[in-house]
Amino acid sequence: MRASGHDPVQANRRYVFNAKVSSAFLAPIALTEIAIRNSMNVAICSHLGVPLSEGWHRDVLSDRPRVHLLEQDRGKLQRVLQKLDRNGLTDPTGDDVVGGTSLGLWVSLASEGRSRDREYDYFRLIWQPYLYRAFPNSPDVRNKPKPLRASLREFERLRNRIAHHEYILNMNLPHQMTNILDLAGAVDADLAEYIRSTHSVDKTLRLYRAFIADGVCTL
Repeated sequence: MRASGHDPVQANRRYVFNAKVSSAFLAPIALTEIAIRNSMNVAICSHLGVPLSEGWHRDVLSDRPRVHLLEQDRGKLQRVLQKLDRNGLTDPTGDDVVGGTSLGLWVSLASEGRSRDREYDYFRLIWQPYLYRAFPNSPDVRNKPKPLRASLREFERLRNRIAHHEYILNMNLPHQMTNILDLAGAVDADLAEYIRSTHSVDKTLRLYRAFIADGVCTL
């Protein structure tokens, strides 16, 4: 018997599969997100000549910053510091701050910023001088960042939909897995291979396709 979109039992099973597939994506997303933010963090700290333990947030939030961020991005860092302060960390390390940041901040740093602005042109002032080094295995990324930006935005979209328990089975999930592997590989080829050899997304999707074909839930 084939699954019917009007069958409440089958519909519920679809949502069970949605949770199962979402769960399969969690480890690849987490590993890739951490790799991206850590690599970008190293690139910024190296450019500014500050140790990772100190962090670059102090420069950005100072009265005379060497790295100028748009107000919304400064605000993201300020909210991290405020949260850490509420938790008793009044003098957080660079690692503390990086660990508290959202993926959205790092995706924003890889964007254009305010194009052709003397202070907030991220491409000219942040990306081309040093931030591109965070993705050493991505060819031509220094001068042609648009494909990488698109990949980062797609990665963020999937990550946020899963984090908010949204329905993802209507997305092109094989493409999403490929995108994760490409991003991981742009930072670290060994990481991409590890994710490729350990993730369970493909297996879970095969179970879902079998369910769609014959209506049998094998979870």
